[in-house]
Amino acid sequence: MGDESFDPPSDFEPEGNVGGEGRSIWVWIGVGCFGLLLIGGVALAFGAYKTVSCCREVAQQQRQVLNTGLSFARDVASTRYERAWSNVSERYQDETTFEEFRAQFEEHRDMLGEARVHLQRVNVVSREQDAPNRYQVAFGLTHPDISSDKIALSLEVVSAPSRSSSVETQSHRVDSLSIERRERVFANEPAGQVVQQFHSTLAENKTSRAYRQWMSNSYRNEQNSSAFKTFVDEHAWLKRGNIDIRNATYARGTNTATVRVHYTFESSDGSSAPRAVTYRLDKLDPGAWKIRAITPDASPSDSSGTSGATSSSDTGPSDDDTSSRGIDGGSSGDAS
Repeated sequence: MGDESFDPPSDFEPEGNVGGEGRSIWVWIGVGCFGLLLIGGVALAFGAYKTVSCCREVAQQQRQVLNTGLSFARDVASTRYERAWSNVSERYQDETTFEEFRAQFEEHRDMLGEARVHLQRVNVVSREQDAPNRYQVAFGLTHPDISSDKIALSLEVVSAPSRSSSVETQSHRVDSLSIERRERVFANEPAGQVVQQFHSTLAENKTSRAYRQWMSNSYRNEQNSSAFKTFVDEHAWLKRGNIDIRNATYARGTNTATVRVHYTFESSDGSSAPRAVTYRLDKLDPGAWKIRAITPDASPSDSSGTSGATSSSDTGPSDDDTSSRGIDGGSSGDAS
């Protein structure tokens, strides 16, 4: 049989090129995947930026709402009715005269003038795309010379674009309000709530957490956690007693509160043994109180025989000093 030769077809390519073309396909697939990942990463980063930006905007608006409410409540507490009137909405002014506005506060004139303002809560009433945002801000107003009553002041604050500027900004005004005289419940006031939460934390045997969370910076600068733990161990009934908040007073001209508490616990002989304790607190921000001193009153029912873990670093007189010395964290700050 003779030798025969065959010429490849005109569109034939050697096998050596197949591997090269395969690598080229995978390269393009890799480039495509990388592009998709890059686009996804950019989208996620943009979404995260928008989320952070939105949260920052909401927090800023809530701070503005709180400032509006605080400014209004402080003006009322100081009987600066004209200034309070300037912070109400146009709708409110159209429906109410200034005389009517003033009269509702003058009914409680004995509670005002030197009243202290205590933030109770801030709630969102409505937040819609095409309507003004509405918030409810509640305050308690107390007079230093009247311990039995308080003024409950509830405000509805509305936010809307400001008309007084060419640049559109959010303005906030009080759009409605209610005022009512009520009997004080000391346990419901912010300073009283902090004392209750402090007691609950100790009752859960979380002494270190109570130290970090509820004691003021001035206290912690003066007393370390070991000294605090020793104090609590020496007065173990702080962890197991039933708490009854009897009184809360607020010193004039300062951001300080004094809360008197009765602890009732079962003594070793099975009898019920009450103990009185005085807490002094500092106000750091609106509604934010921290404990700077704890002073158990001297009493025969204290089986430990001690009235405190350390001597007080605040040796000056106070408006309601006690005969015993407790554990203290220094002096309070000035009023805002």
